[in-house]
Amino acid sequence: MAGADAARRVLRAALAAGRWGRPFLLLGRGEDRDAAAREFLRGVLCAARPAASGASCGACGSCGRFDRGLHPDFHLLLPEKGRATVGVDAVEGLQRALSLRPAEGRGTAALVPGAERLTPQAQNALLKTLEEPPPRTALVLTAAAPRALLPTVRSRCASVRLPPLPLGSLLEEAAGGDPAVLEEAAGALAAAFAPGPRGADPLEGLDPVSSWVRGRGSPLEEQRERLRMAIRLLLGLHMPRDSGEVPAPLRAGYNALPPAARGARLAALGTARERVERNVDPAGILEALAVAVREADRGASPLKS
Repeated sequence: MAGADAARRVLRAALAAGRWGRPFLLLGRGEDRDAAAREFLRGVLCAARPAASGASCGACGSCGRFDRGLHPDFHLLLPEKGRATVGVDAVEGLQRALSLRPAEGRGTAALVPGAERLTPQAQNALLKTLEEPPPRTALVLTAAAPRALLPTVRSRCASVRLPPLPLGSLLEEAAGGDPAVLEEAAGALAAAFAPGPRGADPLEGLDPVSSWVRGRGSPLEEQRERLRMAIRLLLGLHMPRDSGEVPAPLRAGYNALPPAARGARLAALGTARERVERNVDPAGILEALAVAVREADRGASPLKS
């Protein structure tokens, strides 16, 4: 739970001071993010919390109903069954629920986990609620990819950023917790960009990596997030000293890189990382990076902006 400690301190201070009229946006990845949001919202609804306390009691009837998912004043905004995104209808349903008087009198709480799943139209529909929440209403949004949220959504929330997860945890999450998928993806990435003689085609061996980045019809932001992970892993492979984030067997071919080639490759990776934030074609960025790395190995200029 250490990763979200700073976020918890911010939320507890707001709860103790009664300053939760403005929505919060928790930015980061992992289960700890949503757990911190739930702890805060349980505190908002807790019937036995002292006025200046920043935490719920965990023992009253309200806390028990919250933990069992039965609290009438707690609302979740999730995609409907069989859908990957949250639409306008779901947002309007939440707004109707928040307009009602609290059933237990303490207040109303709403959580929007993975807010990047809201369509742009749904985000626009939510704006007025974010700007003027109903009285005694606490709202928390969480997101791993804040750039998928409209600037107008982000500006209406108090953002709290969690520290990055370790690379291994990120890759495991992207692999769906399947060690075989994780090992295959990391190995394919390391092999595709490994130093050494290559054929005439700079894209040789890139197909497995491209398939992993694209996923099976994954939304664009998920593809971009996997590409960010791939670049972070490649940066770790190219660091002259082992940070402990990259498995030693994957580093074997990279340890002997001459300083000039290492520097040119790192420059290409840095440019690719910037492109992820400006470009809507993750597969194209990956291919351009592969070409730039081979040019760097031959002493040519690295990737151009």
